[in-house]
Amino acid sequence: MRVKTKRGQTWSFDLIVAVVIFIVVVGIFYSLLNRSNEGTVDTQALESGAKSISYQLNCDVSPVFPPCFIENGEINETKLAVVAALPYADLKELLGTTEDFCIYLLDEENRIIPVIDENTPGIGSGSYLLNATLGCDGS
Repeated sequence: MRVKTKRGQTWSFDLIVAVVIFIVVVGIFYSLLNRSNEGTVDTQALESGAKSISYQLNCDVSPVFPPCFIENGEINETKLAVVAALPYADLKELLGTTEDFCIYLLDEENRIIPVIDENTPGIGSGSYLLNATLGCDGS
């Protein structure tokens, strides 16, 4: 006479635990993959916006003043001073952008040339950092 054992019930309980663990791991993996897309930036749109702004700063391409201050490849300091004196919101509207920006100048060795004075290296948003401590507008 054979004695029945309960091996089948133990095996089915192990299978249920394994399936639950598998589903949890797949769910975590899926949520991590979806989260990585949340912080992506449309770099092509930003590049297009930057090109649009740079064209408007060049009087040879876009002779509207302000905001242009580059003539024949050289900076017209008088026009630059006028553009630098404009309130940021007005300049943003003139340039037709909704994104924050910073206009700054570099020399041949990639050193920042202050636009207004040593404390104001650029024209634009103070939230844009040119280095670890210096904002575009000197803040």
